[in-house]
Amino acid sequence: MPVVASSPIPAVLAKLGPLDEQDTDRLRACFARIPDPRSRRGRWYPLVSVV
Repeated sequence: MPVVASSPIPAVLAKLGPLDEQDTDRLRACFARIPDPRSRRGRWYPLVSVV
């Protein structure tokens, strides 16, 4: 039985197509506006980096 990929990231990237630097900057700005539900003690990495 073939293994199914657990991450949807490759499928999403295929739908997005090639991204240039301006596109990734806009995505990063959008992700930066997402509220971080983690407690301050549990934050080792910024949410933007995790997303």
